[in-house]
Amino acid sequence: MSDDAVRSHIESRFDQAVQSLKAFCRFPSVSAQSRHASDSRACAEWLAARLEAAGLTATIEPLGRPAVLAAAPARADRPTLLVYGHYDVQPPDPLDLWTTDPFEPTVADGNLIARGASDDKGPLFAWIAAIEALRAAGEDLPVNIKCLFEGEEEIGSPSLGPFIAANTERLACDAIAIADGAFYADDTPSLTYGLRGLTYLEVKATGPDHDLHSGLCGGLAPNPLNALAAMIASLHDAGGRVAVKGFYDDVRPPGEEERAIWSRLAFDADAWRAEIGASALAGPSDVPPLERLWALPTLDCHGLWGGYTGEGCKTVIPAWAKAKLSCRLVCDQRAEVVAKQLEAHLRQHCPAGIRLEITSLTAQDPWLADLDTPAVEAARGAIGEAFEAPCALVRCGASIPVAIHFYRQLGVDPLIMGVSLPGDRVHSPNEKFGLDQFRRAIHASAALMDRLGRLSIRKNRT
Repeated sequence: MSDDAVRSHIESRFDQAVQSLKAFCRFPSVSAQSRHASDSRACAEWLAARLEAAGLTATIEPLGRPAVLAAAPARADRPTLLVYGHYDVQPPDPLDLWTTDPFEPTVADGNLIARGASDDKGPLFAWIAAIEALRAAGEDLPVNIKCLFEGEEEIGSPSLGPFIAANTERLACDAIAIADGAFYADDTPSLTYGLRGLTYLEVKATGPDHDLHSGLCGGLAPNPLNALAAMIASLHDAGGRVAVKGFYDDVRPPGEEERAIWSRLAFDADAWRAEIGASALAGPSDVPPLERLWALPTLDCHGLWGGYTGEGCKTVIPAWAKAKLSCRLVCDQRAEVVAKQLEAHLRQHCPAGIRLEITSLTAQDPWLADLDTPAVEAARGAIGEAFEAPCALVRCGASIPVAIHFYRQLGVDPLIMGVSLPGDRVHSPNEKFGLDQFRRAIHASAALMDRLGRLSIRKNRT
C-alpha cells in the first residue's frame, strides 16, 4: 500500500468526509424511544448505501433496531478484519441546555457539535472514510473487511448477542476493531483492553394497598419508601465497600504487570475530583483511585421514587416505592450471579409488611483481553502513528456489551480503538467531536488495515 497516496487522498477528501458526517448526524436515531424507529431505519439504510458505494456488499438485518452487515470481496491470502460501531444515539434531553439543535450539526472552534458526533457516529464513519480513501487511491484493501454497525448499543444491545451467536460464519474474522470508547486523556491516545460488565435491577416495594393518611395511620402502617431507603443504605459499609454477601468473591485483582502499566499513566485524583465538582472521592480509601475506576466492582442507586413529590405538602404513606440499582462488574464476576446475590441481600433486609418485586433490566459480563498479541501491537502502532504520540494501554470502567459476545462467540479479543476525548460531553448536551480527532481517526483506521495486512494472523477462512 502506498502510504503517501492514501494519506493524500484522506486529506483531499476530508472536507467531503465532514459533510458526510454531518448528514449522518442529522438522523435522530434514538434507540431508547420508539417514536424514532423510522429514523433508525433510515439511518441504517443510509449507512448501507455508503458501504455499497465503497465497494462492500451490505445487508440490513432486522433486529430490534436494524443492524447493517457488510463485507468486501474476500481473498484467501489476507486476514479478515471485522469493524464494529453503533449508529444509535442517546436522547438529546434536556434540549434547553443545547446551544444548537442537537440534530443539525454545527462546526464551532474546530468541533462538530451534534448528538452522536462523538458517540459513536464520528468514530464509526472514520472507518468508512478510510475505506473510501483507499479505494480513491486505487489501492486494494490490505485486509478482508467486514462491518457490523448496530442500532441498539445505547439500550444494552439486547438483540446483538443472539445475532452474533446465530451468524458466526458470516462474522468469522481474525481481528476485530471496535470504533467506540475514548482516549485516556486529550494528549494520551489509548487502546482499551478491559471493560466492566453491568447488571441492572428495578426494585418495587409495596406496603398497604393504597396511599394512607400519615397522621391517622403513621406508626402502624409500613412505609415502602422508608423500607426501600433502609435497604439501599444497607448495601454499603461505612468504608464504602459493598456489603452484599459474596460480592467480591470472584473478583480478579490486577496483576503486577497491569499495575506497572497504570503507574506510568498520569492520574491526578484531586484534579479529577475537582473536574466532577465533588468535595471528596467515594469508594474504599485503601484502593488506589484508578483501580477503583477500572478494576473494582461498584453498586449504585440511580433512582428512588414514590409517594408525593409535587409542590407543597401531601402527608401520605405511599402504597409503593421503586428504585433502580446497578452493579459495574470486573473480571471474573458474572452478571447473573451478582444479580442473585443482590436480590438475596435485599430480601434478607426487607422488613415485615413489605413485599418486593425485583426485575432484571440488563446483564452484561465484563471483558479483559490478552495483551500479548500481534493485533494489539498493530493497533497500538496505528494509533501512535496517526496521533503522533505513544499509545497507552488502559481499562475502562464503562461497558460495551458487544465485546464479551465477540470473544465468546467468535474467539477473538476486540481492539477497542476509541478516539473520543474525555471532554466531548458524551451523553450530555452539546456533545462534540473534534475535526482534527476525526481526521486522525481516519488515518488510524487506514494504518491499522495496512499493519494487519502484513501480519500472519489468519485463524478463519472467509
